[in-house]
Amino acid sequence: MDPLAQLKDINLPEQISSYPLAPGWWLLAILILSLIIVSIIKLRKYLLIRKDKKTAIAQLQNVIKHSSTKTIDECNAEIIAIIKWASLKYFPRGEVASLYGENFQLFLLNVLPEKHKIAFENFSKDIFSDIYQKHLHDEKHTKENPLQKAALHWLTFALPPKAISLTTTSLSNSAEEKTLAKYQNNETQTPNTANSQASKQAGDPA
Repeated sequence: MDPLAQLKDINLPEQISSYPLAPGWWLLAILILSLIIVSIIKLRKYLLIRKDKKTAIAQLQNVIKHSSTKTIDECNAEIIAIIKWASLKYFPRGEVASLYGENFQLFLLNVLPEKHKIAFENFSKDIFSDIYQKHLHDEKHTKENPLQKAALHWLTFALPPKAISLTTTSLSNSAEEKTLAKYQNNETQTPNTANSQASKQAGDPA
């Protein structure tokens, strides 16, 4: 009799299942998911806060690009209007809306980081007090305007202010969006009309 015939088949142990997962794995998965969600929220907040700054700089660059076709008064009025719009986006409306001229210039200077104030003062000088004197500069814009440098410097280094919160940023202010839209379509307006509207938006008491 063959002794091998009496041997039984080898029974393999059942495969160990990976489920349910150990509590440690669940905690790790929750931690990773939480980190992803927090990162997405912070990124979205970062982009939203800087959206208006990016828009203002783009509008300023557009004004500079077409400055050769306008007088200095017209360019300055549009630039001031863009700065005012950006200020209203990041600072309380009650503190900004009524400011114009030298008072507005002082506000812009005060909200800048200390290391960037001197450059802004050098760029702006007496421009904010002269801007409201009608027909001070009737000639066409033929050279670089110091206000352009001052505006770009301020938009770049003052916005967004430190510790800004989306709850205090008027990102959805439809009236202010319409104000900026007027300057996006400014090429369709006559020079006198565009200059008049820009001066009013900049806080001209006249």
